[in-house]
Amino acid sequence: LAVLAGVHSNMLDNIETDIMTKLHNFNLCAACWGDEYADAYALDVIMATEKCMATPMPMEDMMTEESMEEDFELDMEEKEGKLLVAKEKAMEKTDSFKLTKEDLMMYKDDMKSKISNFTCVMKELSFLTKDGEINGALFAHTEELDLLALPEAKEHVQFSSGNKAGADPVFLKKLSEELGDCAKVSDSFPKEILDKSPFMKKYGRMAMYAMCIKKVERQNCAKYLMAEMFDAYGIDYDIPMAADRYDGAAMAAKIMYKQASPEEIHIDDYFWGEMDM
Repeated sequence: LAVLAGVHSNMLDNIETDIMTKLHNFNLCAACWGDEYADAYALDVIMATEKCMATPMPMEDMMTEESMEEDFELDMEEKEGKLLVAKEKAMEKTDSFKLTKEDLMMYKDDMKSKISNFTCVMKELSFLTKDGEINGALFAHTEELDLLALPEAKEHVQFSSGNKAGADPVFLKKLSEELGDCAKVSDSFPKEILDKSPFMKKYGRMAMYAMCIKKVERQNCAKYLMAEMFDAYGIDYDIPMAADRYDGAAMAAKIMYKQASPEEIHIDDYFWGEMDM
C-alpha cells in the first residue's frame, strides 16, 4: 500500500502543492468577497502582469538601478571574500562546488527583473503610486470600499458584494484600519536599518507593505468565514475579550483546537488538512 501511495503521489497529472495553495486562496477570496469580485481581481492581476511583462523597464528605474550598481559591487566584493573562504573549505570536501561572480550577477539580474515587474503590477493595481510610493490612501475607510480596479477598467468591482463580508460595515472598517496600519508600520520602520542593505534601502518598505496587506486580508477573510460557519452550526463564540465577532471566532477556533483530542485532530486533518498527512 505504501508503494502504491508513493506511485500515486508522483503521478504526472496530479496538482502541484503550490497550485493547490493558490486554488485555496482564490476560493477564500471568492467566499469572502463573492465570485464576481474574485473573478475580476484575478483578471486584473493577469492584465497587469501581461502589460508589465511587455513593457520595458522605465528609464528612471534603469537610472536608479545603475546608481545602485556601485553599492552592489562593493557589497559583492565584501561577500566574495567570505564566499572564497567558504569555497576553499567546501573544496576540501567536494570538487563539485563552484560559485563564480557570474553566478552572483545572474542571480542579481534575475532578482532585478522579478522586482521590476512586481513593482509595475503593484502600481497598475494602485497598491503603489505611479512614483512607487505606498498608496496609503487606497484603504481609507468609506461606506463602500472601491478597490483593485485598473485605471482603464470600465467598471469598478467593489468589496461589498451581496451578503458577503463587504456587506458588513464592521468588517470593512476593521479591514481598512488594519490595512492602513500596514502602511504606517512600513513608513515608520527605522531608516538606519534599511540603509544597511542596498536592496532593503530601495525596496524594504514596499516589501513589508506588500506582505502585510496580503496577510491582513487573508486573515480577516478567514475570520469572517469562521464566524459565518459558527453561526450556521449554532456554535457560541461570544468571547468578552474579543474586539468583535471576527476576532471572537478566531479565538474560539483556537480554544476548540486546544481542547480537541489527538484522535479528533487526526480525523479532522485527514478530511480538511494537507493532502500529505
